[in-house]
Amino acid sequence: MKKISFLIIGFLFGLANSYSQDQITFPFVNFDLNANPRTQLNPMSIKLFDDYNSYRPSVASAPGNNSFGTLLAIYGRSDHWEQNLYFGADKKIYYRMCGYVSWTAEDGTVGGYNEWRTLLDSKSNIESNGLLKLTGNGNHYLSQGNLGIGTVSPTASASGKILHLVTSGDNFPFFRIERINGVSKTNRAWETFISSNGSYYLRDATAVTDPFIIQSEAPTNSFNMSGNGNIGIGTGNPIDGKLHIYKNATMGAFGAITEANAGIRIQDNSANMYIDGNTIYVNSTMALGTMTNNHLSFGTNNTERIRINANGNVGIGTTETGTHKLAVEGTIGAREIKVEAFPGWSDFVFNETYDLKDLEEVENFIDENKHLPDIPSEKEVLENGIELGKMDAKLLQKIEELTLYMIEQNKKTEKLINKVEILETENIKLKEEISNIKETIE
Repeated sequence: MKKISFLIIGFLFGLANSYSQDQITFPFVNFDLNANPRTQLNPMSIKLFDDYNSYRPSVASAPGNNSFGTLLAIYGRSDHWEQNLYFGADKKIYYRMCGYVSWTAEDGTVGGYNEWRTLLDSKSNIESNGLLKLTGNGNHYLSQGNLGIGTVSPTASASGKILHLVTSGDNFPFFRIERINGVSKTNRAWETFISSNGSYYLRDATAVTDPFIIQSEAPTNSFNMSGNGNIGIGTGNPIDGKLHIYKNATMGAFGAITEANAGIRIQDNSANMYIDGNTIYVNSTMALGTMTNNHLSFGTNNTERIRINANGNVGIGTTETGTHKLAVEGTIGAREIKVEAFPGWSDFVFNETYDLKDLEEVENFIDENKHLPDIPSEKEVLENGIELGKMDAKLLQKIEELTLYMIEQNKKTEKLINKVEILETENIKLKEEISNIKETIE
C-alpha cells in the first residue's frame, strides 16, 4: 500500500510537469461520500475534492470518522474502475476502490465501493481494517523496537526485544504455527494460548489435544531444563540424573503415609503409586519384575541381599540357588514352620502288612552301616543335605517302629511277670511243704 501511495503522488507530479506548470489547480468541489461510484468525475480523469463535515452534500461518515479531509478520485475506462484516496485530518491516508459496474463489492452491493482501508499515517504507521499482508521472497523484520499485537505498549517482565500479544474480554491470545500442502512431510498445526482460567496451553490443533499445560501461579522452578539436557521439577539445578524431582516433604513410614507429600504419583485408573526419596507406596495390588530372562535383585548398604532368579528360585544371602526354590546362606529364625502334607506319611508302620524288622536284624544293620535303616548316613547328609518334611517322616517312622518294639517288649514283660508270680506262689507252697515234712520228721 505504501508503494501505491508513492506511485500516485509521483504520477501527479509527472502530470504537472507535462503541462510545464508548478501546480495543478482543481475547482473547489465537496465530495459526496454517499454518491454512487463514477458519478462525480468523468472517465479517464483524476479529480481532487474537499471534504468538510459542515458542507457535505449528504449526511455521511468519512473514513476514520474524520471531520475534515481531502479526497483524490481516479476514474479509468467508462463503467470500469474508480479509485479513491482520502487524506484525513487524523494524519492518515485511506484507500477504497470499485470495479466495473456489474461487479459485487465487499458489502454485497453490485457496482459499489469496497470498504475503506488505512494505508499510512504521517509517521508511516500502517493500519488495516481488512487483511494486512507482507509478501515477497525477502526477509521481513523490525530492525528496532518491540512488536505488540492487540496493544500499543508492548512490555515484558525482563529487558530485551519483545513480541507482546494482548486480547481483551473473553478472547484467548493465540499464537499458531502451521505447515500445509506437505508432500513428504505431515501437515500439522500447533497453537499456544492462555485459557480462561489463566493457564498456558500448548495445543496440537490438528488432533485437538493439549499435551502440555502450565496452570496459572505455578511456582518458580516447576519445570527447568539445564544446559546438559537434565530436567528438574521443583528444582532449578537438576543434577545426577536426566530427571531430578525435588519436594521438601516426605510421605512418612508405613501406617502413616501422606500421599500428598509424594514426589511422583503414577495413576492407572483407580490404582495409584506414590514415590518420594525413601518410600514407594501403592493403594492397590503391585507387580514388580523383569520382562526378559533376567534376575531381580534387592540390596542394602550397596550390597545385594536378595535375588530372584529368572526361573523363580529365591536366594537370600546367596546368588546360587541350585534347584531349590529358596536358598538361604545363614540361619533362619522362626516361631513356627509349617510343612504342607505330602503322600507317604509314616502311619503305614501300623499297617498289619508292615514288615517290622526284628531287633537282631536292626542290630546287625547298625553294626554294619553305623546308622539306622531308612535314615541317611552322615556322608549322605553332608553331600545332599536333608529334606525337612521327609526327614520328619523318617524320624516319625523310627519312633513308631520303636513304639511297636516297646509294645511287643511290654507283652513279653507281662508274660514274664505272670510266670514269676506263679513261681513265687509255687515256691511258697514248696517252702510250706518242706516245713511240714521237717516237723513230721522231728
